[in-house]
Amino acid sequence: MRGKGITQNNTTETPEMQKTKKRHGCLSIWLFLSIAFDLVFVVIYLSGSGFSLSPKGVPNWAMPALVTLLILEIICAVALFLWKKWGFWGFCLVNVIGFFINIGIGVNLLWPTTQIVLRIALLIVVLNIGDEDKGWLQLE
Repeated sequence: MRGKGITQNNTTETPEMQKTKKRHGCLSIWLFLSIAFDLVFVVIYLSGSGFSLSPKGVPNWAMPALVTLLILEIICAVALFLWKKWGFWGFCLVNVIGFFINIGIGVNLLWPTTQIVLRIALLIVVLNIGDEDKGWLQLE
């Protein structure tokens, strides 16, 4: 079997599988902080405190939608920890949907625009930091 090796437990591994993936520290910190902040806001929104942080006249669907998006963003960040490329695309999609929800509930246009650009741009930057430990190249 050319290019493949048999391990001690008789499973077949390709040379790519034998390569250990390394995560750059900035990517680890960014993913950890993203998950932590999203969890904090899920707790705030579910506790009812989030309603007082929102503008008056927010539709009833807004908070459940925002909590759902936060949970989906946590799932995408965990997927990125597990080297799944769909985590990146899911993160981008969740932020785009969040942008439109924020606009729909009357948040000033400057805040959601700044948030979506910074969050996606920062993720792209941290995924591309480093040489052999560049996160983007290791995503499956």
